Amino acid sequence: MFGIREAVQIFIESFIKNEGGTELSDELAKLGKKNEDVSVQNIAKAVMVMLNLLQEYEDKIYDPKEKDKATGQKKPVLLKKGRETFQLIERYLNHYRTILGGQNYDETGLVALSLITL
Repeated sequence: MFGIREAVQIFIESFIKNEGGTELSDELAKLGKKNEDVSVQNIAKAVMVMLNLLQEYEDKIYDPKEKDKATGQKKPVLLKKGRETFQLIERYLNHYRTILGGQNYDETGLVALSLITL
């Protein structure tokens, strides 16, 4: 059986299990740049990447901050959080499976793109 090193356990308790722990971005960034325990450093970097991705989704998809260059109006919401997001992911997964499944070619070898409707 493998044990978790104390430094990693402290990190998990402080930043993962602790409510609001992932909001301590300055501390996470410091740990990601330099830490005696390379595992803590790598986990901190991974958490920061996930937080940045979530923030990008928030700023560009769920609640866009950018303005349309032509109209000057705030760009529209592209997707709602929750079920709608997961339904879209499932549709893309099905398209991916169709394309890689080998059943998307006709007799001439051309991809039957009509199968895919976004």
